[in-house]
Amino acid sequence: MKKLLVNILILLPLLFGTAKMGAQVTIGADDAPHSFSVLELVAKYKASPDAFGGLRLPQMTTDERNSLTGLSDPEAFGLTIYNTDINCVQFWNSVKWISFCEGETPPTPPEKDESGAYSINGKACIDVVMSDMEAPCMDKAARTSFTLTDPATQSFDYIFKNPTGEPYDDLTFSVIDPSNLIATETFDGIDKFTITFVSNTRNLAEGLNKDYALKVKIIATFTNNNNDKVYVPLEISIQDCSCGCPVKKSETEWLTFMCYNMGADPNMSIQEQMAYSSTDTDTTVYGWLYQWGRKADGHQRRSPQNNYPTNDNTSECSNVSGTAFDDNGQVVSTHAAYTKFIKVDCYPGGTGDWRDPQEDNLWNHTTALGQANNPCPSGWRVPTQQDWTDVRNNNYIEDSFTTTTGTRGIEIRPNGAPTPTTLFLPAGGGRSFLNGALSGAGAGGDYWSSSVPGISANCLYFSGGYYVSPGDSSRKANGYSLRCVADE
Repeated sequence: MKKLLVNILILLPLLFGTAKMGAQVTIGADDAPHSFSVLELVAKYKASPDAFGGLRLPQMTTDERNSLTGLSDPEAFGLTIYNTDINCVQFWNSVKWISFCEGETPPTPPEKDESGAYSINGKACIDVVMSDMEAPCMDKAARTSFTLTDPATQSFDYIFKNPTGEPYDDLTFSVIDPSNLIATETFDGIDKFTITFVSNTRNLAEGLNKDYALKVKIIATFTNNNNDKVYVPLEISIQDCSCGCPVKKSETEWLTFMCYNMGADPNMSIQEQMAYSSTDTDTTVYGWLYQWGRKADGHQRRSPQNNYPTNDNTSECSNVSGTAFDDNGQVVSTHAAYTKFIKVDCYPGGTGDWRDPQEDNLWNHTTALGQANNPCPSGWRVPTQQDWTDVRNNNYIEDSFTTTTGTRGIEIRPNGAPTPTTLFLPAGGGRSFLNGALSGAGAGGDYWSSSVPGISANCLYFSGGYYVSPGDSSRKANGYSLRCVADE
């Protein structure tokens, strides 16, 4: 039907010979359309005064109308048909079909949630591993060991996350699937949506890099805690290209990291990152600096300086406590420390944590609290201390601190010194928990882990001269880099 309509719209101007081709079109007359019109249809044609015509909408029964797919896509809002069962024009208002004949009051369509409090968690990228692709996709041999090679035989679960953790009675899921990749989809009625791909998915995605990946979008629609009808989307990429940067976890296992720091430019290759000339406040390659356990509320930005309680580099003891936290343990939006880097020079006896009491599970991905506070995109998490240890022990690490131009850091090569670098960690320095001052950019790097051995948290630390320590311990109020790893 869609193809037929397109053909009709293309042929009509040719048949009439009167369309004003351009941004605006008139059909049925030689006159230009009005300034406010994109398309004008004239019922009475000047060359044939007795000839009249109208616009014939797509004719559908109710069952045919109900078979339409992709209606959850905001681009479908306003779709119009003529229902032959009830002899009435109907349009889709994102919630229901509205009949012109019945005088219905259209419900308010949902808006996209921009709060960041709601999400769909699940695998957002699938590598079908069919071909050897050019950089930055990585060689096929390196990708086979750590990716899902047959999505058609596996089910993928996507979980709706909300601030309370309680089920939402009106939660619904829908799928936008322009390439017809989904074979089955099921909703458990609580928070889990499961999809399975068609059997030839790998063939359909063969040879497609990240720029040409096939896309499937899952949309969760619900009423939020403010009683507004909203939706959150999750786009899934199906491609013949690595979904991240692979390194060895063991001789036979792999870990997949994001290829850039949180807050950095996601479109730069490893080579472009290394060639870029960074400054301590430049996030292009260095990215942001997070206090451990916090989400991206603005405190993590390198510039402009935004310290609490005083926006300078004097040392202060100002960790937050009491009613300063929301249900997930983050600084509540009404508190003065919200969006700010919290200084905690609270010695002697202080923990060096930005919050009191301490909460060790804020980034622990195995807990509900850690999942709610995950600072990484869907399908990714904060590495554990064991992850960083595996990276250090099972890969060749090249020190690029002798580089005189570009960004300094460490290059990680799973297959030895002469082979390509698959992961680059820039030396982004950090921000002091004592006074919020930036230091160390270009000289060393600290990367958070989710692991907490005591009052402090583990991190990967490195500096020039091949010194790489995967199990350093640091005060949680320090501001360090964050590199996410894929969920396994």
